Amino acid sequence: MPLVGRGEELAALTAAWRRARGSRPGLALVSGDAGVGKTRLLEELAAHARADGGLVLVGRCLEAGESGLPYLPFVEALHGLSEPADLRALRARPALARML
Repeated sequence: MPLVGRGEELAALTAAWRRARGSRPGLALVSGDAGVGKTRLLEELAAHARADGGLVLVGRCLEAGESGLPYLPFVEALHGLSEPADLRALRARPALARML
């Protein structure tokens, strides 16, 4: 299904991906009301990143007003690293080795 009406946002996120791929760290925040297309936009970005050889990890937040689990997105994202090669690559980084 084609992405409609989010070309500018996708271009900005794709540019952020390219900078990160070029070893320039950064952060992009996608926010908005329920149903405006945040998930669909990020699915499109994830597809671009995967096609470009990127490893995409996904973690989701709870809806506002639900029990507070501030680290849930990180736990879910890191849970996606179940392949031995992925874990070995992370353990090679001293700052992450202690978390695993």
